[in-house]
Amino acid sequence: MLTVHDDCSALRRYLVTGGLLSRTRDGSSYRRVTG
Repeated sequence: MLTVHDDCSALRRYLVTGGLLSRTRDGSSYRRVTG
């Protein structure tokens, strides 16, 4: 199986830090930031 990124947790973290994703306080849910 071909993967784009081996570390999914790090990828999510980078997206949150970059402002492309937001997450709930408890980290159970992520949403794409629009606008």
